[in-house]
This record gives sequence, C-alpha cells and structure tokens, in this order.
Amino acid sequence: MTTRLFSSARLAITLALLIFCAARIDAAAATDPTATDPKVLEQKSQQFVAALIDGNYDAVAPMIAAEANLSKERFIEFGAAVKEGLGKFRSLSQASTDTAGDGTTKAVYLCDFEGGQARLALTFSSDDKIQLMAFKPVQ
Repeated sequence: MTTRLFSSARLAITLALLIFCAARIDAAAATDPTATDPKVLEQKSQQFVAALIDGNYDAVAPMIAAEANLSKERFIEFGAAVKEGLGKFRSLSQASTDTAGDGTTKAVYLCDFEGGQARLALTFSSDDKIQLMAFKPVQ
C-alpha cells in the first residue's frame, strides 16, 4: 500500500512538473560570473522550497522571473503534489553551482523531506530571479 501511494505521489509530482512551464532568457550580454553569491542563492532556494510546500506563492513571487510563466495556481498545485509525495520539507544542502556565459546560474541542491529526498535544480537569471526549475525525487 505504501509503495503504491508513493508511486502515485511520484506520478503526481511528475505531472505537476510538466505543468511548470518556463522559458529561458537569452541574455544580450554576459555578466560577471562572480556577481552571483552561492550563499544568497542557497537562502533564496531554501525560502522558495519552504514556500512551495506551504503553498505560499506571495512569499516568493518577487523571486520568480516574469519569463518563468509560473502562475499562482500552478505553484500551489505543484507544491501540493510535492508535499503529498514527500511530506514536510526539512532542509536543503547545496550540491553544485555553475554560471553560464549568458549570466544565468544553475544551482543544484539535495532536499530532505519527511518522506524522502529530492534533487532540485534552479536556474537563476543574472539578477538572481528563478527562471527554471527541475525537481526529481531521489530513489
């Protein structure tokens, strides 16, 4: 029964991820790759995941790039699917950070939840706003 529920929840998370439509920005000019502080990104990521699980879009709306095309409804739906599948959010630890030539920074984290772990990859714009998200439960 638990395996079936977890599989259903994993499917719900996957489907919710498909709903999360985002667009990448092709920056006209590259920015200084040292301008983005990994500690600042980690704090923003922690806040983003906590708000996602709580369904508190308003708390993180200013952190989301307009190009991300993430509506309040999609945010809440995705967060509910993650919470159903993995439970309460506990912590986040940084695995890697990589800055691209277009000024974006991809930060990868391991998130610990009550019911398991997930890999979270967030792409931040040159002004540290979330452009793109990939979320995958770890088996």
